[in-house]
Amino acid sequence: MESLSYVFRVSPNTISEIVRETCTAIWTVLKNSAFPHLMREGWCAHARTFEEKWNFPHCIGAADAKVVLIQATAPPNSGSAYYTYKQRFGINVMAIADAHYRFIIVDMDALGRRKDGGVFKESTMGQRFEQSSLQVPVPEPVDANGSTLPYVLAGEKAFPLCSHMMRPYPRHGHLNRNKQILITV
Repeated sequence: MESLSYVFRVSPNTISEIVRETCTAIWTVLKNSAFPHLMREGWCAHARTFEEKWNFPHCIGAADAKVVLIQATAPPNSGSAYYTYKQRFGINVMAIADAHYRFIIVDMDALGRRKDGGVFKESTMGQRFEQSSLQVPVPEPVDANGSTLPYVLAGEKAFPLCSHMMRPYPRHGHLNRNKQILITV
């Protein structure tokens, strides 16, 4: 912001406001084309792509969170809410990507001190999955003679295991070789 203020001879506060207004305008205009509202057909298309590309049937996306560090100090009156495990201030960005690594849903309202599982559970995105308001397809058989399986997100071990999230088995290190093979098959 400061370098822009020197270049255009405008105060840093004014530059900050211009950047905020510009980002808001860009988001307002492009959000529906960049992040279209997913309907049942869209989720099914993502699931087909995951199955074709990664041999993972009924996977509708890969979820993860990332701490984005704030370069300045903490937001006013926030205390340690944004203080991260990296000993810096940041916000947690939760995203779901498709099989081609493209974002399909992004949620950026979590405090930096939160862990991935908690961020997902308390995010608008996580709550909408919990309430079944995202039009995710109902469970169905993977093939003609197969078991009925739900459509799921793939996540790391920090995420909760629930009907819409598939994650690694938490105690896989304590399993013998035969049980480990059963889990990976």
